[in-house]
Amino acid sequence: MATDQGPMYELHQLRAELEDVTDVIDVSLHAGFYGADQAEVGFNVVCTTDNQPELAQEIARRMALAAWKKRDQFVVPLISISDAVNRALTSDEPVGLIDEADDPAGGGSADSVEILRGMIKGGIHSGGISTINDPSVVGVMVDAGEGANISVSLGAKTDSLHGKPIELQGRVMKIYRRPIPMDHWSGRSFDIGRLGVLEVQGILVVVTETKIITENIDIFEILGFDVTKMQAVSFKGLGLHIRQALEGKINTFIPVDGVGVTHPDVRKLGPYKRVKRPVWPLDHMPLEVYPNW
Repeated sequence: MATDQGPMYELHQLRAELEDVTDVIDVSLHAGFYGADQAEVGFNVVCTTDNQPELAQEIARRMALAAWKKRDQFVVPLISISDAVNRALTSDEPVGLIDEADDPAGGGSADSVEILRGMIKGGIHSGGISTINDPSVVGVMVDAGEGANISVSLGAKTDSLHGKPIELQGRVMKIYRRPIPMDHWSGRSFDIGRLGVLEVQGILVVVTETKIITENIDIFEILGFDVTKMQAVSFKGLGLHIRQALEGKINTFIPVDGVGVTHPDVRKLGPYKRVKRPVWPLDHMPLEVYPNW
């Protein structure tokens, strides 16, 4: 649904052209929330004209058909964790691994550690993970203090929908207790409680006492670390926001096939009980279906 690239960018270019048509006042695209389980879910177009209902209908249908023709582009091409790690290992610049499957702003637990597991297994020796919500591990880190070496079972404690915990040995690099910015433009901040940075085989894991949203900031910079010197950095949240927050620092971002209740592929969510069927992409629907609606 990002409007800076991909299908929505192209559709908004067409929207702008159609709004220049005589008597057209406004054309609005309502993409809808992709994971909603309700009868009204789906892509909608509203066209407002100056007392020209037939024109409004024509413009709305043209816009909707353009979106329908691009439907395949709305399914994010996800890369397996192992393949994403391998790409980072062969890159000559830092690579961002986007974890939308465990998006804390969308309802994810923020405690999936599957990408961290893959980074360790794949041999990443300089990286970062933002963020893992695990108050018990933060407590151990605070009690041990900065510089201490500890053994912990990290992550996947909220439920059974975000993978399994990982057993780790690491060094406490930092304990942080101050508020952090909500974003890089409003000047607002929020209290996150206690936060710890655990270094595990060269990977800096940001562990939080509460579930926090960091997709609009570079939390590593706030904590005193430089993502531009890392091989791979994993971020939980929406890709568009993450790319904007890390602009100028990371150029390559990979959408990863992670584990969690906010998975970007709607076919891996559900079960759906209220969505009207058939509906794409849950059901096979050829291009010719649209004109009959």
